[in-house]
Amino acid sequence: MKYEPKALEETADISRGRPSSMDRWRLPLTALVVLVGGYFALGWLADFVAMSIPDEVEGRWFAVDLGDANADHARFDDAKAVFEKLKKDPEVRPLPYKLFLIDMPEPNAFAVPGGGVGVTTGLLDEVQGEKGLAMVLAHELGHHAERHVLRAMGRGLLRQAALALLFGSSGVAVVDAGKLVADRQYAQSAEYDADEFGFEMVKRVYGSTDGTMEFFEWACEEEQADSEAAAWLRTHPLSRDRIARLMKMGVPLQGCEPP
Repeated sequence: MKYEPKALEETADISRGRPSSMDRWRLPLTALVVLVGGYFALGWLADFVAMSIPDEVEGRWFAVDLGDANADHARFDDAKAVFEKLKKDPEVRPLPYKLFLIDMPEPNAFAVPGGGVGVTTGLLDEVQGEKGLAMVLAHELGHHAERHVLRAMGRGLLRQAALALLFGSSGVAVVDAGKLVADRQYAQSAEYDADEFGFEMVKRVYGSTDGTMEFFEWACEEEQADSEAAAWLRTHPLSRDRIARLMKMGVPLQGCEPP
């Protein structure tokens, strides 16, 4: 019997031998979605862990020593007196709070884990009113109240470890710029929250908010030359935007008009 091969029938495979435009983008888009989702999931996990740490554990294991808490400065005693007054507010978390003086000409203040708050000599030189200083210190206590310091630290550690695992040590630097932009919204939201907390605290403790915007008004004048593009990349909102938000809570806008 002679073998006669049958003719091939038409199949459902209509591949032309090269991927479609959708095929070319599917894998990169899937990878991007996974990376973005994982990035925000790590942020949520870090927040959950930070919010679960008991106050006594933070005070015992996470406290950071900034240096001189007994510095000799003409107005540091005044700052400590304001700080002690604010610490008695019922909204303050029970942490071992300590105020540190940092020898730095730039006016600034910041919170560190465990209840530490640092103020610079430049801040004490610039902010002369008690309630202006109280607003700055209450703002930093607001960061502690919302656990912004621990949450930011946890987010940074988890995400840095994940990026190093995925891209290696050399690849981390490549994605740092993108991480900075992604973290901007969280950082600015934290600043707005701390502003509102600080303003309400000063209102409770002093019964008045006159003079609370002294530091913000100074900062606003310093920021007049900032472009909107530069502001978009800042971790701290522009002072004029911070004051505009606080205006809704009863703060008068004084000397801080948009450029």
